[in-house]
Amino acid sequence: MTELKPSLDLLDVMRLARQAASEQAVLHEVVGVSVSAGGSDYVEVLITAHDTRGAASLFVVGAFRNVSEAVFRSDITSRLRQRRGDR
Repeated sequence: MTELKPSLDLLDVMRLARQAASEQAVLHEVVGVSVSAGGSDYVEVLITAHDTRGAASLFVVGAFRNVSEAVFRSDITSRLRQRRGDR
């Protein structure tokens, strides 16, 4: 039987998402985190991306927080890279 990890708290989610965003070539700013009522393990990280002209766009990256810090950060980093590749 697999044991579930305790969920990262929202401050840790913000910190890890900010670390992942700061490593990207495009300027990303984490502006918030949303979690469902009842304390779901799924969170949505709200991120503003600034392009080279200074225009900003808001997007959302979803992730589960019942993983280790390393796994969560890696997941956010991967999703940010995927988004950059989709443009």
